Amino acid sequence: MQEQMERLRKIKTSCRVIRGFLWIMMGLMALFAVSYVWYGIKVAAATAAENRFGGLSVDMAGQNFQVGSSVPSYASPVGIRGAYSPKTLQMVNMGLGFVLVLVPFSAVIWEILRILGRVMAGESPFCAENIRAVKFVGFILLFLGLASKILYLLGITYLVFKGEVSGMSFLFDYLVAFTGGLLLVLARIFEYGSYLQSEYDATL
Repeated sequence: MQEQMERLRKIKTSCRVIRGFLWIMMGLMALFAVSYVWYGIKVAAATAAENRFGGLSVDMAGQNFQVGSSVPSYASPVGIRGAYSPKTLQMVNMGLGFVLVLVPFSAVIWEILRILGRVMAGESPFCAENIRAVKFVGFILLFLGLASKILYLLGITYLVFKGEVSGMSFLFDYLVAFTGGLLLVLARIFEYGSYLQSEYDATL
């Protein structure tokens, strides 16, 4: 009995440490979001003369260089044709990054905090709420690994460049997608184990 109590104490201590670390991450992401919004307002209020490139159309090589300095290399248009607004590029880039990356990652951290909170409150780690939370996290990671970058690239291409590009370049994040798929499999296993446990309890 004493050994079990000691193990439980260690588990709860570990949960507290992880929750503390995750809350710090949430705080940092909140600060990042605030700075993101502040910078977006600053960019929107800037005049063409204040823009680094002056809002002017440049040649294809120059445009690709400008895009490369603003858009992540894992998802960027290739062979841009015609003029575009650098301010629009910055605003769309920030908006898509906020919606497709910052919000999903914040949701993942929040769900993990809720899972740890339920465990520390004495609920079973395999309760229905935790299983649903693990599934939710798995789907978000699948989205981040497989769909987020494609949606980002399509948004940049058609909202900024009106589709006037000769090609697109993007990379899937297979590790994130694999982690999401693994969590979905584990959630299904936990769900089945919870069902068997409930059936066993019902026979007693």
